[in-house]
Amino acid sequence: MKPSRRSLVRAVVVGLVLASLLGMAGRRVVKDRCGKCFSHRIMTQWRWGPTDAWSIALNPVRVRIEPSVALTGLFPASHAHEWVPLPKYCVSGFLCMYETYPDFRAFIGGKLARGEVTVEELQALLPERAGVPLLDPIVMEYFEGRGEAPPATMASTAPSP
Repeated sequence: MKPSRRSLVRAVVVGLVLASLLGMAGRRVVKDRCGKCFSHRIMTQWRWGPTDAWSIALNPVRVRIEPSVALTGLFPASHAHEWVPLPKYCVSGFLCMYETYPDFRAFIGGKLARGEVTVEELQALLPERAGVPLLDPIVMEYFEGRGEAPPATMASTAPSP
């Protein structure tokens, strides 16, 4: 039995429609950070549809929180997060150093133990401040104490959002 031309065209059209519908399924990922302690929140969900506004959720939103080093070292366990969109740059030289370098965290721990600085003063260095030099005075003190120059990438100012 030979398929008619009409049924062949119909099969091709149905195949193209099904292929485009299957292509509309996708994973939606939203990344935020806490405006105070800089922990990260990553929300993922599989959705089906052409856009977020015109789509159907295929599963519940999965939320994963990645605590920052600042959260564990400078904030109490009862800290309430304030989620804001994740910036594409490091907004504080102090935060970058604290999150990245264990030696810098030990330096800060020593200053806290000696009473040279308070947790509140350190927390004041964390909020996003566009246009402020990334070399906070406390970061400069760390590099001067080590007899090193700060990285060239920290010599600029934080870009405006």
